[in-house]
Amino acid sequence: MKRAVTASLLLFICLSAHARSSLVGRVVRVVDGDTIVVLDARNDRIRVGLVGVDAPERVQAYGEASRRSLANLCAGQPVAVYEMQENRYGYLFGKIYCAGVDATVEQVKLGMAWVQDQKSPLYKLQKAAQSAKIGLWADSDPIPPWDYRERR
Repeated sequence: MKRAVTASLLLFICLSAHARSSLVGRVVRVVDGDTIVVLDARNDRIRVGLVGVDAPERVQAYGEASRRSLANLCAGQPVAVYEMQENRYGYLFGKIYCAGVDATVEQVKLGMAWVQDQKSPLYKLQKAAQSAKIGLWADSDPIPPWDYRERR
């Protein structure tokens, strides 16, 4: 009997962990250039950020443009989030696909977000946007959001 309870408990833990690793629903709100709110099948609203990038704060230069860019891609769209993870502050991040399009890739291509890791494959896309002076890279000296937050 003990083995059956232990096996059932392990199965529950594994299924719960898997359930948290992905999310499917519809985008009901675009918070800013790297954060959305998803309505899932249980009618839960879940806030999720694009993994690996940081967009300007809404009050920063290009902040509202970045939010609008993500809204154009994701607002009201079906969404799938993969490889969800939680940071040390309890925020969820993941690979977000709105209507089948990788939202992180699009935001970087459009110059609407900074890539956090220079070793990421996304960094080449950021360099291309910088060279073309697309989006926030049109600014002669854009302030990264982490610097902006630190100054506040």
